[in-house]
Amino acid sequence: NGKSVVVLKSGKSEAGTLAVAGHTGALAGSARVQEALFRQLGIVTVNSLQELLSTSALLAAEKKFGPRLGVFTISGGLGGLLLDSFEQDRKVSFPSVAADTTAALRSDFADLDQCANPFDCCSAPFGSVPFRTPGMLAKMLKTFISDPCLDGAIVCATPVVQSWASEIVRAAIE
Repeated sequence: NGKSVVVLKSGKSEAGTLAVAGHTGALAGSARVQEALFRQLGIVTVNSLQELLSTSALLAAEKKFGPRLGVFTISGGLGGLLLDSFEQDRKVSFPSVAADTTAALRSDFADLDQCANPFDCCSAPFGSVPFRTPGMLAKMLKTFISDPCLDGAIVCATPVVQSWASEIVRAAIE
């Protein structure tokens, strides 16, 4: 029916299998076999209640996008952690941005140390951080997500400085 299915299954570990055996034992079985079946059927599997909620919300959104994702972050460490979490997922990729995007970012924000994917908008010497000027985060994000190599973007905001986090959230919503 063109609807996505997201599964959060308990009983993946040996201890978890024993825990569910007394109540929903018919659902227990080899997690590997079930995951392979789910993959063949195009069913999305998640590993936590938080993932279930956020994945369901993402799949229910009206805007759909392809597998080529950009990562826009105010923390290089957070961007690295996010990429690490997708390392085994072959459904998504994080391509390099186009030369035109890099040139546009460099022309507007010359102090940036790197213009790549993931894009760490704080990769500049601290005294010259360009996003300290109101509206700069939104401009950076708009330039980055307009890249033709990207189908969508993950925006990572950490509340290191509340005004920065608020601005990046507003820019992402816009």
